[in-house]
Amino acid sequence: MYTATDPPIVEADLPPGGRVCTTVNGRRVVVFNLEGQLHAIASACPHAGRPLDDGELRGRVLTCPFHGYAYNITNGVNIDYPDLEPPVPVFAARFRDGRLELDDRPASLA
Repeated sequence: MYTATDPPIVEADLPPGGRVCTTVNGRRVVVFNLEGQLHAIASACPHAGRPLDDGELRGRVLTCPFHGYAYNITNGVNIDYPDLEPPVPVFAARFRDGRLELDDRPASLA
């Protein structure tokens, strides 16, 4: 089920190339706008639980700023250890009536 973010995020807050950190149903999420496509990923790194908010993004790969683990933001998979490390939960995201909404269930569980 799609849910509004807290605080509310409007389209102007997330232009192409941008990122915002927000919360949906108590879970911290980082949302990226890559060339007009929205990608939402849980902020907690599965490796050590540290926040991914300020991680470096290269293309579709987000690197944890604390330990260097790298994740594909489209599917949450650890690009270095896909069979050893759990993926980061990813969420469907959309703008509806100009406001950001996230599916509050991780895509792999929806």
